[in-house]
Amino acid sequence: MAVSLLALAACTPEKQQEADDYTQYVNPFIGTDFTGNTYPGAQVPFGMVQLSPDNGLPGWDRISGYFYPDTTIAGFSHTHLSGTGAGDLYDISFMPVTRPYKEAPAPLGVYYRVLLKDYNINVELTATERCGIQRYTFPKAEASVFLNLKKAMNWDFTLDSYIEVVDSMTIRGYRFSQGWSPLSMFILRLVSRNLSWLAIWTQLLS
Repeated sequence: MAVSLLALAACTPEKQQEADDYTQYVNPFIGTDFTGNTYPGAQVPFGMVQLSPDNGLPGWDRISGYFYPDTTIAGFSHTHLSGTGAGDLYDISFMPVTRPYKEAPAPLGVYYRVLLKDYNINVELTATERCGIQRYTFPKAEASVFLNLKKAMNWDFTLDSYIEVVDSMTIRGYRFSQGWSPLSMFILRLVSRNLSWLAIWTQLLS
């Protein structure tokens, strides 16, 4: 009984040409200075969230929430306007710190990273079409994350807010605000660690 074997060899080039990486020509900080009114954070095209750092100070230079010459970060919120000249949004602000409570940024489209030098905390932000993801890498220290639903800058102000701890890994709530336009923002936050580190900002409206 004879057995015939047929070997087929695919013709492939010896060295596959690598695709051009055009991201090396992109500067995500364009517009974050000289009243460009843009922010450097993470978002996807037509997405519902825009995660980015906020300097925490009002004024025309910080209409988008971020001004490159500033050296402070007051929080990382989930909504921003880019290039509009309207000071609004900045909803659902988180701020990781080490206690007692007292920049080297690298953004790229759907990813933003910054080292909070005062606390030695590495912050990473990314976004999908409908949600934002934040990751904090803490040093060995007692740490907290502030959730500030009363935070408002420029034209924005808080009408009402609510937060509830559902279980040891989940919080939910909302923030209703008014500014350039009215906004209702709802939260469902899942965390990878027990919520004992979460400090909820309960400052009353003035």
